[in-house]
Amino acid sequence: MACILRRQIPCDWNEVVRIAALPAYRCAAELEAVRQEVQAELASRP
Repeated sequence: MACILRRQIPCDWNEVVRIAALPAYRCAAELEAVRQEVQAELASRP
């Protein structure tokens, strides 16, 4: 996740969210929570 948020690896974020929201996975909220957590951690580092 950190590499994706730092744009070190390519990622179609819309596709990730779409897949996470599928009935088979239903983890869009958890995905967003992890994204926010990692983003906050990255922002707190110099």
